[in-house]
Amino acid sequence: MEKVEGMMKGLKLSEAEKKGVKIGWRGGKTGAVEVQAIGKLMSEKPAFAAAMVNALGPLWCPMKGLECKDLGENTFLFTFHQVSGKKKAVDNGPWHFENELLVMEEFVVSKTLDEYEFNKIPIWVRIFKLPFGMMSRETGEDIGNQIGECMEVDGLQDGLAVGKYLRVKVRMPINRPLMRGTTVEIDETGRTLWCPFEYEFLPDFCYVCGIIGHLDKECTIKLKKGEEPQYGRWLRWVPPRKQSLFYAKEVPLEIEEGGKGNKEQHVQVSKTNEKEVATNMVVDDAGKGMFVKVVQVEGMKKGDNGKKSSADGGVGKQGENKPEIKKFKRQPRKERAETQGVFVHLGKRRGAVPVCSIA
Repeated sequence: MEKVEGMMKGLKLSEAEKKGVKIGWRGGKTGAVEVQAIGKLMSEKPAFAAAMVNALGPLWCPMKGLECKDLGENTFLFTFHQVSGKKKAVDNGPWHFENELLVMEEFVVSKTLDEYEFNKIPIWVRIFKLPFGMMSRETGEDIGNQIGECMEVDGLQDGLAVGKYLRVKVRMPINRPLMRGTTVEIDETGRTLWCPFEYEFLPDFCYVCGIIGHLDKECTIKLKKGEEPQYGRWLRWVPPRKQSLFYAKEVPLEIEEGGKGNKEQHVQVSKTNEKEVATNMVVDDAGKGMFVKVVQVEGMKKGDNGKKSSADGGVGKQGENKPEIKKFKRQPRKERAETQGVFVHLGKRRGAVPVCSIA
C-alpha cells in the first residue's frame, strides 16, 4: 500500500480519473442491519476464523452464535447474531485468544482497513490510597480520563464510594507506557498523595518500557548494569483463588473391598466433613492409597420404621439408621496390577454422578 501511495505522488491524473465516482448506499438498505465489529490479534502466529468462532462464540453470543471472516494479517470481521454480543466484544475485555491480545473496534462502513488503529482496549483499573471523602464519581472520571477514556465508575452509592480502592473502567491506549499511579492534590495547601494503580486482567507487557504487546527480551531498550526495571508484576491485579464448595448429602454405597464380597453402607457427606469422608474412602490411616471398587445400589435402604432415610427426604427418629464412616484396609500391592481403577458412584438417585476416580 505504501508503494502505491508513493507512485500516486508522481502520477498526472486525467480528467476521467479526477472526476471520480461517488459511492454509498443506493436506494436504502431494507431489513435488519448486520451487527459487526472488527478485531486484530496481536500475534506473529496466524490464527484461523473457525477457531475464533469456536472460542469466542460461546462467550459473546451463547444463544445464536457469530460469524467470523478472515481479512488477512490476523484481522477479522465479526458478525454477531445477538446485539448484546457486539457490546460484550467492544466494551468488555481485554480479550485473549491463545494467550495473545485481541483488540476489538467498532465497525464503520466508511473506514478502510488501513484506517483502523487497534491501539485501545477496555480495562478495569483499581485506584488505591484515595481519601474516603474524595472517592466519588467525579474523582473516578477525572483520573480515568487521565489514563485514557473513562467509560464507567463502579460501586457508587449516592455519588460516593467508600472502600480500599476506587474501581474505574477506561478505554486505555496500548501504544504508550502504562501509568503506575497518579499524584492527586487533596487540599488548598497543595498537599499531595500518590495513588498507585492495579490493572485487572492486564495483558503481557514489558517491565522495561511499560508498553503492552511485547516482553523484556523483545524490548529495544536495554537496562544498564545495576539498573532496576521501572515496571513489574505489582501492576497486575490477580483474582483470589476460589474455595471449593461442598454439598450436604447422604449417599448409599455398595462397597466391594479386596474381593471379599459385597458390603452395603450409607456414607454421610456434609459441608464440614466431605473432605474427611472422601479421604477415608481412598486413603488409610498411614496416608497410603487404597484400592476399593464402589458400584451403584439398586435402591435406597429403608429404616426399621418402614420410612425412607433422611437422604430421600423421609422423616425418622433421631439416632435411627445413623450412617457410619467405614475405614478400609489397604489392598496388598501385588494385587494392584489387577485393579482397573477406583470408581466411586453415587447411589441410584436423580442426577447421580461419579464423585471420585483414581487410576
